[in-house]
Amino acid sequence: MLKSLGLLGACLLLFGTLSAQIPSSGNSFGFTLGYRQLTLRDQASSALTYRGSLPTLGLNWTRHTSQQIWEANLQGSYGKFFPQSAPSRMVIFLERNLDGSIDTVRVQATGSHLMLKGDVGFYHKQDFNHHSDAFWAVGARVSEELYYPQGFVSPGLTNVAAVSPQVLAGVGNFDKGLFTIGIVVPIAAVVTRLPYNQTVSKPEGPSATRSFFKYNTSVRTLNKHQEVKFRLGYQYQLGNHLSGGFFYEYAWLRDTDPRPLLMRTSTFAATLGFH
Repeated sequence: MLKSLGLLGACLLLFGTLSAQIPSSGNSFGFTLGYRQLTLRDQASSALTYRGSLPTLGLNWTRHTSQQIWEANLQGSYGKFFPQSAPSRMVIFLERNLDGSIDTVRVQATGSHLMLKGDVGFYHKQDFNHHSDAFWAVGARVSEELYYPQGFVSPGLTNVAAVSPQVLAGVGNFDKGLFTIGIVVPIAAVVTRLPYNQTVSKPEGPSATRSFFKYNTSVRTLNKHQEVKFRLGYQYQLGNHLSGGFFYEYAWLRDTDPRPLLMRTSTFAATLGFH
């Protein structure tokens, strides 16, 4: 199902991103290499809690001035996906043949998980005072995220396009080391999820991919969809046009329709930027 999205994901996986580099001024292009832990429970699909171990690659662009920060990010993650309580679980079917004999068919319940994310963000930046290296910034972000499990079941199959206010604070400077902490909270989202009957398409309808988005998409606010993302970062100037750093993000998501979905991700990554 959704084979075209899987092929697209395999291509975009080479160009994912997790965080933006923050140079003293001008443009920056960055690469990211990291690892993401995913935990989710989708009661519309399965009563089990699933986990994913997902290597992550990324690409980003940042425009930084004394008062503004602009960001454009793209990231991809792909890896193993399995029930947390039974990582080697198998589903067993009994099939009766035309001659009356019965065959036993065993199918692995484990699979893989693809995550694709893209966003564009803006901050207005302000120093705490003229004699301090600390600053704070507020802004907004537009993002789209696809969670695409592949296997016997599809818990957490979701697409979310969201609008989010965001806050960032930092201390230090780029030449000697810059620490940042931020939070992003979506306030409205266009969400696509599988229905409770797990049916994607109709016999007379469009393709599975088009049906997934056409029949299962709705606009949701905080009463049905909640997300919070916390971010920590450290960046350091390695040369005249090169920077490096580390990044951590914890994300929490809850969606209620058609049945509750709870998802948590923790991402650890190293970054390399050119400016």
